Amino acid sequence: MSALSIAQNLPADILFIILKDAVQSTIPDERSLATLSLSHVCSSFRRAALRCPTLWTCLSRRLGRPGLALIEACMERSQDQPLDVTFSFYPISPQDEPLPHRLRQETMVVDNIVQAVLSSSIRWRSCSIRLTSDDSRDRLSSTTFDLDSFASTIYIPTPMLKDFSIEEDASLAERFPFNTRGRTMIKNFRPGAHWSLPNLRNVTLRNTLANTIPWPSLSRIQSLRWALTDDELGLVNHIFYMRYLASATSLTHLHLSLIDCRVLSTSALPVVELPSVKTVHVEVLGSSLASSNVAAMWHALSKIHLPNALELNLFFDLGKENKGIPLVVWNEYIAGYDSSLAVSGPQSPFPSLETLSISLWVDAGSKFVDPPTILVPHYCIPSSLKHLRVKSSFDVTLNDTNANARTTPGLFLNTSLQTITFDLPSVRGVAQWMRGLARKMMDRRIWSAFSELKLVRGGELEVIPRDRVLQWCDVVEEPGSRPPSATKQFLSDKATTP
Repeated sequence: MSALSIAQNLPADILFIILKDAVQSTIPDERSLATLSLSHVCSSFRRAALRCPTLWTCLSRRLGRPGLALIEACMERSQDQPLDVTFSFYPISPQDEPLPHRLRQETMVVDNIVQAVLSSSIRWRSCSIRLTSDDSRDRLSSTTFDLDSFASTIYIPTPMLKDFSIEEDASLAERFPFNTRGRTMIKNFRPGAHWSLPNLRNVTLRNTLANTIPWPSLSRIQSLRWALTDDELGLVNHIFYMRYLASATSLTHLHLSLIDCRVLSTSALPVVELPSVKTVHVEVLGSSLASSNVAAMWHALSKIHLPNALELNLFFDLGKENKGIPLVVWNEYIAGYDSSLAVSGPQSPFPSLETLSISLWVDAGSKFVDPPTILVPHYCIPSSLKHLRVKSSFDVTLNDTNANARTTPGLFLNTSLQTITFDLPSVRGVAQWMRGLARKMMDRRIWSAFSELKLVRGGELEVIPRDRVLQWCDVVEEPGSRPPSATKQFLSDKATTP
């Protein structure tokens, strides 16, 4: 029996699952075409596709593909299901054709997918606006909207819309340089300002400023994902415009991704306070700033004050060893944690922090001659912190002090620490750091508040209770010992000790 014959005899519910999985695994721009292709495989596939309206809910068109006829068919076949809509804008010059009229300056336009999908706006579940650098000549229809027309003159009722994103290609900076009229046009682009967005909750920005978020909905936004990828404006300018978020009183989740972003002078950068934020994620991915700019990057981020944030997750992608460890290395130390949190007292950007997670990753196959050192000074641990987790895909060494530091270490102020978790291939490099921390807590008579040290290796969890931590450090640091076997032996001894 052929594979096609088997597929034709599958139960309808199984076939629906297969088709949904196939479509969802396709990028949004191709989902409507993928659904159409699947419906042409055989008669049973076509019947199943036409009976499954959720397969036809993605309305996305880029450079004239797919055709408007398929977009209209998707709107019909999706029946009453929520829709995911994407509008792609393209740069265009006054001399470019076709256009309904001559433009006086270079701008960006979207084709007539707007008219095709407007009638379904009450079903929009998500809306993505992409400012692309695609060459759109000979691919645009005669009916287009430029940025200003789209943002200012179109009223769109979207009562179901929960997710809204605005993404700009980093390469647009070459066509619209900083401080030009074209860049000003993009900076002032505020789609959604005249839309009805009563249920907007989640916003994603990529290389776009905070003032592009629809201002009538700011007070309802709960989650903001913000990615910067080699952006012409630079990190500092983006943080400067974060003042616009002062009205986002329901914002509880903030996710920042820094990918090859630039750091300019931070001398005049004002403090931005976001008191409603509870959870923060900061990712540094593939960045390649010179080590001299690392401090500037973290100084810029420290201008974002989150007085009520309870959880902070830091993720560093260190790239490949043969390229050097980018961005987060400062004098051979991974300085992300130290630079972002090395302020105590009333000036700390995270005065209420309870949980901190530091994760480090390298490309597969990367090797280090010596394990990199993570600089995590004890005095930088926030006074309110209860749980610390350090995870790495490679062997690391924790260090309490930087031999090249220009400042005198501060006092150990933490009074709340309860658990520490190390998810590392080897624990040899963390025993000395852990011993120093335990002794500081003993000196301050707060060691009794600490509960346990957790070790995660190979998917297995080992728990070291407080009164055994120093003994564990001795066993792990014993010359010639192998940390994994030493730890297991220590745990075995613990189990038999009265």
